[in-house]
Amino acid sequence: MRWSPLATFSLVAQAALFFPPLDHQPWVLTWGKWLWVLSMLGVLAMLVRNTRAGRGRLRIAWTVAALGVAANILVVTVNGGAMPRTIAIAPDVSDGVEHLSNVVAVESNAPLIWLGDVIAEPDWLPRTNAVSVGDLLLSTGIAGWVFLAAFDGRQKRRLTPSAAGQGPPG
Repeated sequence: MRWSPLATFSLVAQAALFFPPLDHQPWVLTWGKWLWVLSMLGVLAMLVRNTRAGRGRLRIAWTVAALGVAANILVVTVNGGAMPRTIAIAPDVSDGVEHLSNVVAVESNAPLIWLGDVIAEPDWLPRTNAVSVGDLLLSTGIAGWVFLAAFDGRQKRRLTPSAAGQGPPG
């Protein structure tokens, strides 16, 4: 995986932005949504770099994941830095303090609403949520990459004489 430090930094930054103590700081409330978009751009850069460097089926998996992140960046950007959500989700218990949020409940007239969080997770999941088409593409691409990387590694071990105990006599 190429540029993994960039993706790691971007994901850690995302986590930090939306959890205490940063999530209610005035500067995070002002700039947090755009810092989130910037962190998604970091993840997208890593995915695109791996798409360009990948071979065969792995390139397809990286491409699908990159398309998912690009779709999320697009819909968040045209909706003012927040992911539009059309599905009602049970609110978290409020502590009376304003916190950074990356979603906004909207009517069906938001730009590119079909790319927002419009797919409900099943009720039997704990803390049900809604996901976007981009989320599904990202998770499908990453799952494909994990499967294909593991499968390719297994195939290489199977074809190597030393893996079968048939290495050169020692």
